[in-house]
Amino acid sequence: MKDSPHCEDYKAESATNLAKIEGKHFWFQQRSLVIINVLRKTSLSSQIRKFVDLGCGTGYMMKHLECSGYQVIGVDMHESGLKIASNRTNGLLIRGTIENVHFIEPVDAIGLFDVIEHITDDSGILRQAATLVRSGGLVVITVPALKQLWSNYDEMCRHKRRYHKAEILRLFEENNLEPLYIRYFFLFAVFPIWLQRIFRRFLSKESSEVDKKIEYTRPPHPVVNMFFTILARIELLMSALGFNLPFGTSLIGVARVRSISLEK
Repeated sequence: MKDSPHCEDYKAESATNLAKIEGKHFWFQQRSLVIINVLRKTSLSSQIRKFVDLGCGTGYMMKHLECSGYQVIGVDMHESGLKIASNRTNGLLIRGTIENVHFIEPVDAIGLFDVIEHITDDSGILRQAATLVRSGGLVVITVPALKQLWSNYDEMCRHKRRYHKAEILRLFEENNLEPLYIRYFFLFAVFPIWLQRIFRRFLSKESSEVDKKIEYTRPPHPVVNMFFTILARIELLMSALGFNLPFGTSLIGVARVRSISLEK
C-alpha cells in the first residue's frame, strides 16, 4: 500500500525503539493522562463509546483509552507499529489512511494525537475526520505548540509546523467543528526543552537521523524524569481547579462535530 500524500513525511523506522521509550518517558505517560482527563471533563464524555485513534502508531494511547472504558479502533499506515499495537490492545487495528478507511456507521470520536503537524494539509485531514464522526461526536487533537520552540528535532520528526492556540481555534471553526476545549500543557517543559535544543545544535551531525531522533526522545535521567512527572501532575491539578496555562510545549483541543443543518 502506498503512503498517503498527506503523510508523506512520517517515518516508521523507529517503531520498536519508540515502544521501548513510551512507557518510561514522562512526556508519553503524562500526555496520556492529559488526554484522558480532558475527555472526562468534557460534558459529552458519557456519550462516547466507539473511539478511533487515527495514526495510532504503536498503540500506546489506544491502551490508555481502552483502560478508560472506550471501544477503541486503531488506524495507522505502518505495519511495524500495528504489530506492536496488537500486543498492547484488544481493539480493532486497521492498516490504512483517512482517505481509505470507512466505517459502516459514524463513530463517536476520533483522536489525532500529534498527527496533524506531520501533514501538509492539516485543515483537510480535520475536515475528513469530521466526516467519519456522527453529528455531535468529538474530534480530539494534540499538537506541538509555540513556533519559538522550532528546532532540529521538529525537522527530524518531519513536522510541518508548531501551533498557537488561535490557530487550533481557526482550524476547528473552518471545518464544521465547534470548539469545546483548547489549552496548552507542559508549561514547565518550555525552558528546559528550549535549552536542550539549543545545546543539541552543537552536537555531531554524523549519526543517522533515526539515531538522533532516538537520542532526542530518550527519557531524561530518572531523577529528572520523576521531577518532570511531578510537575506534570501539578499541572493536571491546576487544570482541574480551572487554571488556564498561558503557554506550553503542547496543545490539546476538543471539538464537537456540528450537525449537517449547521454547515455552511
